[in-house]
Amino acid sequence: MGTDNRRVAAYLPPEIDDRFKAFKIQHGLATEENPNTNDSKALIQILSEYFGVAQDVAHPITHYVTIEQFNNLNTKVENLYGLLQQSDARIEEAASEIKSELLGELKGSSSNSSHPGQLSFLQPEQGIQAEREKVSQGDLPGELLEGLPAIKLGERLGFDRKKLSKIKADKDFTEFCRSKDPDGIGWEYREDKRKFFPVETSAQVNPLPEGSERSGEG
Repeated sequence: MGTDNRRVAAYLPPEIDDRFKAFKIQHGLATEENPNTNDSKALIQILSEYFGVAQDVAHPITHYVTIEQFNNLNTKVENLYGLLQQSDARIEEAASEIKSELLGELKGSSSNSSHPGQLSFLQPEQGIQAEREKVSQGDLPGELLEGLPAIKLGERLGFDRKKLSKIKADKDFTEFCRSKDPDGIGWEYREDKRKFFPVETSAQVNPLPEGSERSGEG
């Protein structure tokens, strides 16, 4: 049968001929009993694999992807990247809440111990101003003065912590918290400490009974 393909002849050295025969046997183009068959097919297959073309050398085809395949792959990569970003944000949020919760518990334990200064290294941002706040809000428990993470404040208010985080910047947030707090405490969020702190509470006022001030004047 005629063909337009160019004929190539070569004289193989023994060491290359042995490997050539082994290749044909391995790929089912020859047998050990008859290793000298299909030389042309084997040579075409070897050259096709080497140059990265289809075995039909009359119509060489390079391995390209279609635009649709590329777009589908691009969409999958973007979706995967979005999921990874969401996972990173959730991990960071959870780690921050756990860190704040543990820090609050450690500070609370320190304030109740006989050596309240032993955990002072945990509060580098608290100075004279923090001490003044403790004096002015001395009627509040120490753990509240140290601030609460979203998960703890949510439990205290009986409100979902995720919704709490969404409305923390609203101007009516403090009053909203006061309406739900069991002690009527208003709360505000401080970005620098990433926790919620009490603003004021009716428990801080401690009004004297009627006539007490007068009786003490005498």
